[in-house]
Amino acid sequence: MNRHAYTLEQFYRHLKRRDIYAEASTKWRNPQAQLLEGEKWEAIRPDVLTTLGQAPR
Repeated sequence: MNRHAYTLEQFYRHLKRRDIYAEASTKWRNPQAQLLEGEKWEAIRPDVLTTLGQAPR
């Protein structure tokens, strides 16, 4: 077995399963890294819920 090919195959498999991320990539980066948190999320949350047609809770 070609060790280099096996390593690349495993790397690609883990990328597809989102076990690892490639930060510089637009396709393979962490989708949660861009989510707002804390005060920033609370400030925009009502607008997001209105846009989605959801009632604030």
